Amino acid sequence: MLIRGSARAAFYYQKSAGSFEKAGDSTGFAHVLGIWLSLQAERDGKSNRALLPQPETFEEKSDDLGIAQMTGSLGRIYADMGERELASRYFTGA
Repeated sequence: MLIRGSARAAFYYQKSAGSFEKAGDSTGFAHVLGIWLSLQAERDGKSNRALLPQPETFEEKSDDLGIAQMTGSLGRIYADMGERELASRYFTGA
């Protein structure tokens, strides 16, 4: 279930991100940040590209699931923003 923009959701995402950051778990932190930013971009119709975790974050840790999730999320975000060519690159790997 998608919770859009609620203060309660923001609280739990921040708490989760803080826990991963405190533990030094960069991939866990990137997962949470990516999901939160993806939800915000979906809600707002725009995204702050500078904040979006990139697949390279997960490549450094050999986290194939993270790579797949973040690549798909980025493709969806860019498609929703109307940037079809950029979205296509994330969906096709080209």
